[in-house]
Amino acid sequence: MPPPTDVRVEGVVEEIVYRNDSNGYTVCSISRAQEDDVMAVGILPFLKAGDEVVLDGAFTEHPDYGPRFSVARCTLKPPNDEAAVLRYLSGGLIRGIGPATAARLVQKFGMKTLEVLAEEPDKVAKVKGIGKAKAARISAEVREKTVYQDLAVMLASFGIGPGTTLRIYRQYGAGALDIVRTQPYRLAEEVFGIGFSTADRIARSLGLPVDSPERIRAGFRHALTQATGNGHCYLPQKELLAQTSELLGAEVGPTHPVYLALLQDSAFRIEPGPKIFLPRLHAAERDVAERLLALRDARPRHRLAGLDRDTVLRMAGEICGELGVALAPGQRDAVVEAMCGQVAVVTGGPGTGKTTLVRVLVKLCERLQATVLLAAPTGRAARRLGEAAGVEAKTIHRLLEAEFREGGDTESFFRRNRENPLDADLLIVDETSMVDILLFRSLLSAVRPGTRLVLVGDADQLPSVGPGDVLRDVIASGALPVARLTEIFRQSGDNRIVHNAHLIHEGKTPEFRQDFDSDFLLVSKETPAEAVEAVVGLCARVLPGQYGLDPFDDVQVLAPMRRGDAGVPELNRRLQEALNPKRPGGGEVEAHGFAFRRGDKVMQMRNDYAIPWRLAARPETTGQGVFNGDMGRVVAISEDDARVDVLFDDDRLVSYDRAQLDELDPAYAVTVHKSQGSEFPVVVLALVPGPPILMTRNLLYTAVTRARKKLWIVGSRATVARMVANQRQSGRFTTLAERLSAPAPDAGASTRP
Repeated sequence: MPPPTDVRVEGVVEEIVYRNDSNGYTVCSISRAQEDDVMAVGILPFLKAGDEVVLDGAFTEHPDYGPRFSVARCTLKPPNDEAAVLRYLSGGLIRGIGPATAARLVQKFGMKTLEVLAEEPDKVAKVKGIGKAKAARISAEVREKTVYQDLAVMLASFGIGPGTTLRIYRQYGAGALDIVRTQPYRLAEEVFGIGFSTADRIARSLGLPVDSPERIRAGFRHALTQATGNGHCYLPQKELLAQTSELLGAEVGPTHPVYLALLQDSAFRIEPGPKIFLPRLHAAERDVAERLLALRDARPRHRLAGLDRDTVLRMAGEICGELGVALAPGQRDAVVEAMCGQVAVVTGGPGTGKTTLVRVLVKLCERLQATVLLAAPTGRAARRLGEAAGVEAKTIHRLLEAEFREGGDTESFFRRNRENPLDADLLIVDETSMVDILLFRSLLSAVRPGTRLVLVGDADQLPSVGPGDVLRDVIASGALPVARLTEIFRQSGDNRIVHNAHLIHEGKTPEFRQDFDSDFLLVSKETPAEAVEAVVGLCARVLPGQYGLDPFDDVQVLAPMRRGDAGVPELNRRLQEALNPKRPGGGEVEAHGFAFRRGDKVMQMRNDYAIPWRLAARPETTGQGVFNGDMGRVVAISEDDARVDVLFDDDRLVSYDRAQLDELDPAYAVTVHKSQGSEFPVVVLALVPGPPILMTRNLLYTAVTRARKKLWIVGSRATVARMVANQRQSGRFTTLAERLSAPAPDAGASTRP
C-alpha cells in the first residue's frame, strides 16, 4: 500500500543515492531552503539531480538508516524564470533537447516553453533542428513526467516496473490511470507484458468481485489468447471451459450467462465440435483455405501458361548441365509440379536438394522471361536463400512492405494486399514450416490470381512459433500436390550432421565421433550445472582458442527450454559474463532482469510494426517494424535515458527505449523453437533432462539441422536416446487441413453452442 500523504516536502534533488532500474525504487537526498535536508524514498524513476520537486508522503524511521521520507506522490515544480527554464531543459532531462536546442526554444517561447512543449508540438516542430516526429516525442515525454509518476506509484506494488508502466502509459495516454482503475482487465488483453494474473490482482485490490462478469469475460479471453500463444487456432469447448475455470478458481460451464453472451456478441466464433475461436484466427484459417484453393484453380499468368512436363524437364536438364548438377527423380517431379501446376509443396529433410531445386526454378523463370519472387520468414533464412539462388530474397514482412498504421488490424500493416498485389509469375516461399496462419493469410492476400506458388519446407521440423501448423496441415489435406525429396546429397566424406539428422528422424541414435576434426561431438555431462560450465567453457575458451571460431558470429548456443538451471536465461547470464563482462565506463541498461551491454547478442521477441529503423549504411533509408526472431547486436548504450541501439543482421539500426526493451532478449543462447529458419556455422546444444512434452525427437531433429559445419551436444547419451525415442508431438488445434480437404462454401460460423 502507498504511504500516507499528510506531509509535504519541497526542495531540490541533491543526489540520487540509489535506484533500482527494474522497479524504479529510488533513494535520493532533497535539499530544502530553510530546513534540514531529507532522504526521500519511493517509486521515482524520472527524478534527476537538480530537479525541483514537491513531495507528498510521510516521515518514517528505518531501523538501519534512520529517518526517511516515504513518497506517495511527486510533482516536478516548473522553473520560475527564463534562465531557470533554460537550465531545466539544458540538463538532459528531456531526451533530444541539449543546450543549443534549449536556447532556441526559450528564445522563441520564453516562460511558456514547457507549456508549449507539452501541449503544442506543431509549434515546436517549426523550431530549427526539431521537426514533427521529434516534437511529438518531446511533447509526450514532458507529459509523461507527471502522469507516469502517478501510474508508477500505483503499479509498483503489483510488481510492474518502469518499462511496462511506460508501455501502459503509451497505450492509453493521459487516461491511463483511469483505465487501470476502472477497466484493469484491458491491460491483459492490450498491453504486452501484462498477464491475467497481474490484471486480476489490480482488479481485486480495487474491490472488483470475484464473480463479476468483467472478470469472467477476461478469463475466457485470456484462456483463448494463451491457446494462441501455444500455437492453437481454437480450443475445444470442453478445454476452454476447463482452462477458464482453473484460471478463475471457480467452475464455469457451457450455460454460464457470460459465456453465452460472449458467443452471442461475436467475441468468439463457434463451429461444430464445439470449437471456439478468436475471430481473427477463425477468419485466418477460413481465408487461407479459400485462397489456396482459388490459387490452385486459377489460370496461370501468360509467361508460364502452356508449359508441359516434357518441355519443363528438357529445359531443366539444360540448366542442370550448365550448373553442373543432376536432379534426382523426386527433384524432377518437384520441378514439374512447380512449373506446370498453380500451387505446389516441396518438402524434404536436410541435404535432400531443396536449395538446388530453387536454383533450377529461378533459372527456368529467367529463361522464360518470367518474374520470380523469393521469400522466407526470417532475415537469416532470406539471406541464405538469396545467396543460394543467386537472386534477391526478402523476408515475408519486407516482401509485403510492412508499415505501421495506427489502430489497424494485422492485415493493414502491409502495403501489399488484395488491392495492391505482388507482381510475379512465380512466388517461392522457403522455410514454410515457420510461417504461422496469420502471416500466411496476409501473404496469400497479396498473391495475384494466376501467380504460381511454391511452398518449400521441412515438415518434420517444429511448427511455427505463432498459431497454426500451416505446412503440415496443407500436406495432410491432400488438396495440393506434394513433392517429397528423400534422396540425400549433402553427405560427402565424414560429414555427420545431415546423416545423423536423418538417423534421428528414423528413430535411430545419432553417431558421435570424438576427435578434433569431427563435426558431430558429445560433451558428456550429467547435471545442469556441469552442462552450463561446459557450454561456457566451449564458447569462451575451446572454440575460439583451439578452432579459431568467433563466439559471437560463428557460434550459437541452443537449449530446449527457458526454465531450469540450464535454461536459456541462465545460459545467457553466464555467457554474457564470460564473453561480454561489464567494463568500466561501458554502460548498461537493465530490463526484465538482464543488464544489456554494448556488444550483446540480442533477439526481438515479438512483432512490433511501429518501431522505427534506419539502415546503418544508408541512414536516409528508413522504415518501421522489427519482427519476432530477428537477431542483432547492441551497438550503443545510453544509461541516462535507458536507451539501447541494436544493429540487426539485415543492417537495420533500431533504437529501443525503456518501454520497448521488454521486446528484446539476450541471444547468446536461444530456444530451439526460436532458432527455426536460421542456420549457424556452429551450434552448441545444451541438453539436460526436462519434461517429455519438450524433450522430443522433432525438437532434437530441428536443433541438429540448425548446424552447418559443426555441432557439439552438451549432455548425456541417455538424454539423447530418450529424445530420439520420444515421438510425442504437441498437437495443435487447427482446422486448415479439414477446410482444404472439404472445401464447401463457408456460410459463416454459428453463434450458438
